[in-house]
Amino acid sequence: YALLVPKGTFSSCSESEVKKNVLSPSSAPSLPSPPPPLPNISREETIKIVVENAEKNAVFVSTTGYTSRELFEIREAQKHSHNQDFLMIGGMGHASSVALGIALAQPSRPVYVLDGDGAL
Repeated sequence: YALLVPKGTFSSCSESEVKKNVLSPSSAPSLPSPPPPLPNISREETIKIVVENAEKNAVFVSTTGYTSRELFEIREAQKHSHNQDFLMIGGMGHASSVALGIALAQPSRPVYVLDGDGAL
């Protein structure tokens, strides 16, 4: 699964609103019906969409296994350099930490971390 949330999707609310809704959920406004389910999308299709929409100077950090293999193949097919790819082959569970380090060291560059459910 992929969860991509565009900036501005969620509105801000005050601390008192959060406390009111958490402490007395009956007073919380009713939520709208959920949207219809989206069609299934594969991991590889998701990675391709992320790569195609990423900034030119973006850094990619990917988890071990198929995710790194697919990222490599997609970037290769699109004639992208692998200079900004950090493929965590054999490093399960470390992709988010590596991505955080890169983001802190190079705050002007977007960093995308492609990780799996086993790392959470």
